[in-house]
Amino acid sequence: MAIYHFDVSITQRSKGQSAVAKAAYNSRSKLIDERTDTLYNYSRKQDLEFSEILLPTNAPKWAADRQNLWSQAELAENRKNSQPAKQIIVALPQELTSTQNQQLVRDFVLEELVDLGMAADVNIHQSHTAIPNPHAHILLTARGFEGEEFAKKKNRDWFNRDHLKRLRAKWADHVNKNLTIHGSQERVDHRSWKDKGIERIPQIHLGPAASAMARKGIVTQKLKTYNAIAATNAKLGQIAKEKEKLAAEQAEADRQRQIRQRQEQEKAQKQLEALHREQKRQRDRQAKMEAEIEQARQIELASIQQRERSLAIAPILRDYLNAVRRAEVETKSYRASWRKEERTLYLYRKEESEPILKAKYQNQKFEPLEPASTPENQPRLTNADVERWQQFAVQLRLASEQRERQERSQKNQRRGLSR
Repeated sequence: MAIYHFDVSITQRSKGQSAVAKAAYNSRSKLIDERTDTLYNYSRKQDLEFSEILLPTNAPKWAADRQNLWSQAELAENRKNSQPAKQIIVALPQELTSTQNQQLVRDFVLEELVDLGMAADVNIHQSHTAIPNPHAHILLTARGFEGEEFAKKKNRDWFNRDHLKRLRAKWADHVNKNLTIHGSQERVDHRSWKDKGIERIPQIHLGPAASAMARKGIVTQKLKTYNAIAATNAKLGQIAKEKEKLAAEQAEADRQRQIRQRQEQEKAQKQLEALHREQKRQRDRQAKMEAEIEQARQIELASIQQRERSLAIAPILRDYLNAVRRAEVETKSYRASWRKEERTLYLYRKEESEPILKAKYQNQKFEPLEPASTPENQPRLTNADVERWQQFAVQLRLASEQRERQERSQKNQRRGLSR
């Protein structure tokens, strides 16, 4: 299983530490610290799997030699509390081969560290025990290069809080990318347990000395602390599993409740829509009834108006026909006829074939024959028709009065001649 381990430490002269000593240990080699004239020899260790010095493009040629690189790094610092180097230790995924892990580390160091200007001494260790522990030591210079020497000033942006945070995330990205490329489903996460919301106590690092003593059966205080933390974390893990189980059960209950609520909402929505449809049908029926009532009212009103107009015009039309002493007559706008056998009076507009007036003379009066349900498109009498025939009535009356005067005048003349 791939694990995430990314540890950054500072080589501190005030604590008696030396960059040369770390370089010798990491590379399993023999080096001399020229500042203190101290020899460090770790060449008898047999777990070195890969070793390489990676340099920026502006590094001098002498920096490619490990002895020169770290001796000069120590000599470049003249204070007793100097920090000549920084080191990163990373755990390598067991799912990758040795060659794949080497490429993983090289890509990370070149892209994220060397490109910034620092020199990197990369060494990979692989223990030959029952439990493999592949890991890489990346020793980094605290200064960049200027010409043939280390720079006079350190870059304070290297390994500040933001840079470290970014490096931790970048290492996880590089590991996961390589795991994906080589077909592994395993993934690592750079976030702390706290950031991931997991209740755990941070485990201490036993280190090679305590681990060796533990293998020999020697119980140290550090091992006791390690085991106590492991036991506590196991209990916390069990509690976390119970919490996850309860959370899953609660989530399922919430999901089921949401499903029921959604179903109830959908049912209520359907009922509401059905109610709206029924209300609309009722409104439509009401509107239709009102329209039918209004139509019937309009028909009734039109029938009443037709009757009134017919009764107004029929006597005038009869007098007109009597005056002209004809059963049929045409004016500029109308055709009128008296059908003696039917005792019925008809009036047409010249351009229409249906009568606008049809009245039967009975009981000394005219009775309109047009039914109240006459279609709307059938010709009807209008106020204009009534006014026009009323004008005819006035003309007929005037003509009749004039004729009577003439007749009286002629009668009087005949009487005068006879005397």
